[in-house]
Formats: sequence, structure tokens, C-alpha cells
Amino acid sequence: MLRTPPGAFRAPAELPAHGWREVMVPTTVAAALDSDASDGQGLDTFDWWFRCELPGLDDVDATRLRFEGLASLVDVWIDGRAVLGARNMHRSYVVGLPANPRELVLRCAALATELGARRARPRWKTALVHAQNLRWFRTTLLGRVSSWNPRSDIVGPWRPCRLEGVRLLDVHELQLVPCWRADRAVLRLGARWSLAGDGAVASVALRVGPCLLSIDGAYLHARGIEPHDIELEGLEPWWPHTHGSPAVYDCELELRGPQGSVRLDGGCLGFKAFELLRPEGAVEVRCNGRPVFLRGACWTAADLRRPDADAATLQTILSRVVEAGMNMLRIVGTAIYAGEAFYAACDRLGILVWQDLMFANMDYPFDDPEFAAEVREEIHEVLCRLRGHACVAVVCGGSETEQQAAMMGLPEGSWSHPFLGEEMPRLLADLCPASAWVRSSPSGGALPFHASSGVSHYYGVGAYRRGLSDARLAGVRLVAECLGLSNVPSQAALEGSALGASRPHDPIWKAGVPRDAGAGWDFEDVRDHYFPELVRADPRELRMVDPQAYLRWSGLVSGELMSRVFAAWRRADSGCQGALVWWLRDLAQGAGWGVLDSESRPKPVYWALKRCLAPRAVLIDDRGLEGCDFLVLNDRPAAFEGTLTVDLWQSGRIRTLRAERAVRVEAAGCARMGTAEVFGHFVDINHAYRFGPPGHDAVVARLLDAAGELVSEAFHFPQGMRVEPVAAPPRLRLVAHGVERRLHLLSDEVLLGVEIDAPGYEPDDDAFHLAPGIERVVRLRPGRGEPRARVHCSAANLRGVVTVREA
Repeated sequence: MLRTPPGAFRAPAELPAHGWREVMVPTTVAAALDSDASDGQGLDTFDWWFRCELPGLDDVDATRLRFEGLASLVDVWIDGRAVLGARNMHRSYVVGLPANPRELVLRCAALATELGARRARPRWKTALVHAQNLRWFRTTLLGRVSSWNPRSDIVGPWRPCRLEGVRLLDVHELQLVPCWRADRAVLRLGARWSLAGDGAVASVALRVGPCLLSIDGAYLHARGIEPHDIELEGLEPWWPHTHGSPAVYDCELELRGPQGSVRLDGGCLGFKAFELLRPEGAVEVRCNGRPVFLRGACWTAADLRRPDADAATLQTILSRVVEAGMNMLRIVGTAIYAGEAFYAACDRLGILVWQDLMFANMDYPFDDPEFAAEVREEIHEVLCRLRGHACVAVVCGGSETEQQAAMMGLPEGSWSHPFLGEEMPRLLADLCPASAWVRSSPSGGALPFHASSGVSHYYGVGAYRRGLSDARLAGVRLVAECLGLSNVPSQAALEGSALGASRPHDPIWKAGVPRDAGAGWDFEDVRDHYFPELVRADPRELRMVDPQAYLRWSGLVSGELMSRVFAAWRRADSGCQGALVWWLRDLAQGAGWGVLDSESRPKPVYWALKRCLAPRAVLIDDRGLEGCDFLVLNDRPAAFEGTLTVDLWQSGRIRTLRAERAVRVEAAGCARMGTAEVFGHFVDINHAYRFGPPGHDAVVARLLDAAGELVSEAFHFPQGMRVEPVAAPPRLRLVAHGVERRLHLLSDEVLLGVEIDAPGYEPDDDAFHLAPGIERVVRLRPGRGEPRARVHCSAANLRGVVTVREA
């Protein structure tokens, strides 16, 4: 790799012999330089050259190069001859090679130079990025939105460059589109290929799981298979993991001819029917005919320097998604299309995917013929790649394209271009018929950003700092992004990083806190707005006198706020069909939007979401003068029977009232019990009537299964969480169970935000509240790092740290 001034060299023959450094591809320039994300700015201002010798391939009829991702303005030479000018980082490109090629050279031209060129002005400008001419270039906005995260330009061969050999058979297109229709699996099959010489394919054997079929006759031609639907017997439907089993089946085609046979790997197929219905502004979501509450987060990328996560990191992140009860990830239009490994993993794990096309906020020049042609090629390729994946549930025209136009005061006819409003739905119906289409996110109301109709982005609770009751009053239907808060990392993560020594007002700390461009506040200010309502303390005073306590309580504020909002939305009568948190994972160290930090470790807010998004859960919904509703949710395909207990605690240690009720919830159902129904008489459970001082300060609901094992637990603090420290530390016991450890915790008082630091292990729950007198057992599974025999426990209302050794 070599850096040169923009335009200094026009061809490989002009390049100097010195100054090159060895790099491994795929890579971005920032990764090759081994720079921090914050050092990635300014890379767009240079030309970056890459060159390598090409190895020979034996026993092949032809060779070609396949570039799976080139960012962003890339010229390609083979042996000094220009063969490609790639102008779209979202596309792949294939170049045929001459006999015995020797050298490949790439030039990633300076994007900044092109951004400065004079072009037609847009109808509106966005504050998201400084360079409005980015709308002309098919590159990501991720890393170029400086108010979201440290600037880092994505430049270089960021996805694999493959040298391929072509022999007798060359398959140009393999169409495998699975769906679930009329209670059976249906596969749309089609293919195009070319054969060397006078060869022909006599028959095709198709195997999908246990099903084996022969394709011949009218559908089989000399150069392919005519697309047609095949019904497959004995297969089960694919479900999101929260509602059933994500059944997938290996698929293989064997092409048989006079010169032998060739096997084609069709990957793993899952068969589902996904519907996104929008009757009169409402939204209904169904999978295989059954209602599904969608919940999850927005996926951006694994790392600005390496946008595609390696296999281990991807497995870690997606496993955490499943464990948290999330069943959908949205790939937003400001980011990049994910790699094949991402979609394949979501297929296996049962995670639905909402896929934005890569358009966001800007007035894209779809009327320009060259731009429109480029985008058609991009979207055709993307949809062909996605159509075989059961996980892909929604394809959307982009993020906030209609909202941005409407907020700038443009008339309704200007919000959506016919390219996205008319042409793209037809293309989706043809190429990806098993996925639902959404024109833009948000969209559907009298104004695109109205929350009570269609698809919305909801920040009433959040950036707009409205009261917690607004989550209910807004009447949201389907929320594609919401609850953007500055979420504090865990105490262990902070102590092990450079942030551990910083204070919340330090520039180092604030660099990791996102903000909206041009705003005089950031998303830590947003979180602080809700702090006094959820914690009995002034955040400004606490931040000044005890910064570490402020951060610990702030982590609990994010979790408490999100839990209350989801309790309102998961009600069967709420009208809400799902919501996705903005974001899943931070791109840099700090208190970003992510519920996972930049090392994929859970933040305290992650654990709160895990408890309130679980397929089987108890939630407490504050209904004001009507008291609290206790919601028992069961997304599983079998009925649930168990016991609900509710305890009221005063001063964190005195139980003032207890109730116990048997509960049964049908499959995919929700049971609701009000305060009077649970206790059998009036209880001012949320201190709504103000009849004297409150009789309790904590409500604890526990859901037990038929064997008496804890299934779910929820806490509610009518007056906010008490910051007074407990009088006595908890009693801990650590017991070995094979490769796992079990941590037993028992306390005489309510402990708030218990965090477990167990080097070499990962807990199955953390940042949780502990009720008095009830032993809690936490499983510790082997994790990263060297395991140790000591475990440290802390809590927001506990002075110091309690350490326990293995018994």
C-alpha cells in the first residue's frame, strides 16, 4: 500500500518504487495503518494505491477477479492495462483476466477532491454531514457523521478480492427463494449457466434437507432452469427464536451431464411467511400467520476500521442478541450492507433482519441517468443476495429520506421519488417476494415523522425529553428506531480502559458521547433529564461530588427508562407491534448509543433489556391512578403455567405486603392483572393518590414456573431508586459446577444494580436488583481471559466491593 497526493500519479507505471508497506487484504486504509478510529479522518484527501502479484491457477479454462467491496472511487489495472473503474462501495465487480496475468494494481482516488466539484444543488440540505455532494457517491455515511462518533473514512479493498478459476461449468445466477405458503414449504428455483464446448446438462437433482427431487422436462433448458415454484413435503417453518425454532435445511443441486456431474451448494434455507400489514395507519406484524412483537436494535457495523466482523466477533455479538430476547436487527441506511456471514448467522439463530437500502436523509439525484443506472445495479445485486435468506423480513427504501424533506417544509409530492416509491417495490416483488416493503423509515402518517401511524422513529422519550407517559400517549405502531441514550459501560469495562481515569466532564469522556449536529446538548444531557425521576438524586450535584457514583447510577437510569417504555409497548392492547433500540453496539470507546460497548461487552442497559424483552417475562406497567398492571408474557409456542408473587418493601428491608397468584398464559399470549386483582383490595401501589407518605418504596414481582424456579423478575420504584447505602453487605457463595461457576447472593436489604466482576467468566445476568431474603443464583460461564477463583460484587447502593473465593 502507498499513499500519494491526490492526482499525483495517473497510472501504475508512474509510481515510485519506494514508500510501500505490506498489508493484508481485505482491509481499510485505517486498519492497514493500525490507527485508532479517531485517526481515520482525512483519509479521503489522499490517493491510496495497492498492488500485488497474481498467482497462477492450474487446470482451469479461464480466470477472473471478483471484488466484493471497493471503497469508494477505485481504478483497477491488470499488467498496466486499465480494466475497471469502480464507483460504488456497495457493489461487487468481476473482471476477466488474460492468460498468465502477473500484477494487480488498485488506486483508491481521493473522494474529497470529487466532493469539492461543482454539481447541481439538492432541494434540501441535511445537517447529518458537511459535504452535501456525498449524495452523488455510493459510499457509506458511517464514519463521516462526526457528531455520532469519531471521524473515520472507510477507504480501500474492504471486502475480499478473490481469484477464481472457471472450468467446464460456469453458473451465472442461482435463484433460490424459500417461503412458507398454505402451511407448506415452497421454493422458487431458477438458474443460468454456460458450458464449455458441446456439453449439456441432462438432469438436475435438488436436495433440501430430507427432500430429494429431480428437475427435468419443461423447466430444464440447455443453459439453465426456468424459474418455477416447487412444493416440498415434510419441512417445518422457520420462526424467529423468540416464537419457535428457526428451522433451516441444507440445500444442494447436482447437475448431471455426459461429462460427469457438478455439485452446487445452495446454502441453508428456511421457509417463512412474513406479513407487514398496514390497515388505515395501523400496523400488524405476522410470521407464519401468528402475531409477533418485534424487538431488537439497529445494526451499524462491527468496527469502522473493519466493517465486517470476524467470525468469532460476529458469533459473540449475535449470541448476545439472542440471549437478550431480541428477535430483529435493522441495518440502517447510513451504514453498509452486511456480509454474507451476517445473514447466514441470522438464519441459523432465528434473528429477523430489517434491511434498509443505503439511502439516508439526503436528496439523492435519482433523475440523473448515470446515478440511477448505478443504483439499479446495486439494488438488483443486493436483492438477489438477500432473497435466499429466511431472516430478511423487511426491505426499506432508506432512513429518514421522507422525514428530512417533510421537515424542510416541502410538499408531500416531493417527499419520495418515484424511483423509491414505485420502481423499487416492483423490483422487490420480482426478486425478493418473501420480504415486506417499506417505502422509507419513518413513513405512513400525515407527516412521515408522526408516531401514531405506520412506521415511526420515536424519540419522544429520549431526545425530545418528554415525560415517560408520552411513550403510551404517542400511540406508536411500529418503531424502527427509538430510545437513543448515552449508555454508560459496565464498571469493569470502565476500569479496564483509558476512560476509567476520566471524569464525566473530561474531553476524553465527552468524545464518546454522541450528539446531534449543531445541537447545544448531547445525549448524556438527555439521560440526565430523566435521572431525577428515576433516582432520588440531582445528577449535576452527584456528578460533581462523586463522579463514579454518577456513572453507576446513570447506567441504571438507561435500563429503568427503557424497561418502563417497553412495559407500555408490550401490552397486548397497546397497538405497538415492535420497537428497535438505536444502537446495538458502539463504534468507539465511551458512553455511546450502543447497548453493547465497542468490545461487544454488555452494558448495564443490555441486562435491563434482556429482562424486559425475554420471551417469557413479567413486566410492571405504571398506569397512574389505576395502579400498576402486572403483565405476564409468553411468546413461546406452548402454554405457560406458574406463580406470580408481588412484594412491597419499605426502606429497602421491611416487607409491608405480599400477594401470590397462580397464572396461566396461552401460547403467544399475554395475561394482565391489575393491582386490585393481585391483592384483592385497594393498594396505592404507585403512590398515585398521595394519601400521606408512601407506604413502600419498592415493588418486586417474581414469576416462577411450575417447579418453583425463577423465570423472570421485575422491580418498580414509585418514588425513584433510593441512593442511601445499605447497612450490611450481601452474603456471597461461589460453587463450582464443572466448567461453570454458580454465584449465590443473599441480602437483607434491596441491592440496586448489582454488578459482577468475574475475570475469565461471563454471568447470565448482571446489573440486576436483588430483593431481600431471597437467594439469587447467577451462572458464570467460561468467557474471555484467564479464569480466576475470585469474584467481585458491587452495587450502586453498596459502599465498596465484596469479594468471594470459590468454596
